[in-house]
Amino acid sequence: MAPNGVKYFIDKTGRAMAFPMMPQYYQSWTGVTSDEITVTNGELPTAEQAKRLFLFLNGNQQMYLATTPPPDEGQVAVAGQKIKFSRALEATDRVELYWVPDF
Repeated sequence: MAPNGVKYFIDKTGRAMAFPMMPQYYQSWTGVTSDEITVTNGELPTAEQAKRLFLFLNGNQQMYLATTPPPDEGQVAVAGQKIKFSRALEATDRVELYWVPDF
């Protein structure tokens, strides 16, 4: 926790991200070459709770939509345990998912 009361999550590479609460859940992917990933470390929250998910593609936060497929770069759709991107990922892309349970 910073002196100003903000809580940070620091990942294994040393990057810090501020969250209103600490993430309970984290999963990352590399080497994916399709337009979707499957979450396996836990059950994704419902669409109403999507604001609790923080998804980053190469360090850029993605925005969740209720539509499939997502129309624009930087947007993703969630269906069950799958997260669908607006484009196919490249093997060098890095996806990181954080879930804050009570945000």
